[in-house]
This record gives sequence, C-alpha cells and structure tokens, in this order.
Amino acid sequence: EDTGLLYEAAMLAERLDRMDLLESRLRRVLELQPDHAHALNALGYSLADRKLRLDEAEALILRALELSPDDPFILDSLGCATARPAPRSAQATVSAPFS
Repeated sequence: EDTGLLYEAAMLAERLDRMDLLESRLRRVLELQPDHAHALNALGYSLADRKLRLDEAEALILRALELSPDDPFILDSLGCATARPAPRSAQATVSAPFS
C-alpha cells in the first residue's frame, strides 16, 4: 500500500468532513510507517480540532514533534491541542476579583 496515497485520501476525507475515513486512512499510514510525522500530526490535530480524545491527540502531536521538531505545522497543532479552555470553576475564580 502506498502511504502517500493513503495520506492524500485522508486529507480529502477531512475536506469532506468524513472523520471516520480520515482516521482509518491515517491509522493505516501509521501501521505501515509508524514514524510518519505528518500523519501523526494530521490525526492529532483532527482529533484536537474536534475536541475528541484530547489526550491521544496531544500524544500524537508530541510524537510528531519529536520526529520533526522544527516543523511549523506541527508546532501550530501543538498550540491548538494544548490551548484548552479552563474549567468553569477556574474561570469563576479568575473573574471574581474583577466583579
């Protein structure tokens, strides 16, 4: 199987909002080539962007970053995955002094 074609099929599935196909294609790429930084990043970002399995998303992106530490797309994905809103209780604590 051609990992390049699988990756491109996954990117097409993302544009069609077919998360099921995106995930299955990227996971197949990773079965064939576990160190495919762009597949790791794409899957991690797609999960994080949809607020799905955020711990897994972050782990995938961190692995991609290990493989390709200077890639600006991976750095951007890490920012998206780790920029989670604070819990409501923390928001209330922070805003209380300004009330």
